[in-house]
Amino acid sequence: MDKENDVQFDSTEEHVEESTPEVAESNETESNDEDDFDFKAAYGRTKRELTKLQKELEAKESKKEEEQKPTASAPDDFSKRLWLKTDGIKSKKEQDLVIEYADKFGIDLDEALSRPGVQAELEEIRRKRSVQEAAPRSGGGAPASKKGPEYYIKKGELPRDPEMLEKVQNELARRAKHNY
Repeated sequence: MDKENDVQFDSTEEHVEESTPEVAESNETESNDEDDFDFKAAYGRTKRELTKLQKELEAKESKKEEEQKPTASAPDDFSKRLWLKTDGIKSKKEQDLVIEYADKFGIDLDEALSRPGVQAELEEIRRKRSVQEAAPRSGGGAPASKKGPEYYIKKGELPRDPEMLEKVQNELARRAKHNY
């Protein structure tokens, strides 16, 4: 029975020798000396496997690039914003809202703009912006440095800023000279 197994093993070995010569060389080497490893054959197998994997990776990457390329009919961000601007949507927040809505639902900008939900959100953005613009700025008026000499003369006080004090004194001297 051991002889039959040996014979079967030998026939398998012959088959391997016919299909791949490098493997056959390694098998002959192994049969001569089991402790000796054929590094050249292993290197060749590894190199072929690496080349095969690199080709597969390149094929996958090229497919991804083809899928990611925008089609000619799909407008880019600049043209979308330009179209919205001509349609009266000038603020970036409003444009972002319409573009996001169109992309989310896979519809064109015109259809997204006509949706009542988008219109309501646009009105909310506009209302908030108008409230912010109408609200007074903090500080309650112009700072003293921006007030001219006329302000201090009418008020009857002298400014604390040395440059403004000089301007007020010069204006008072000019008025005294011309009898104002």
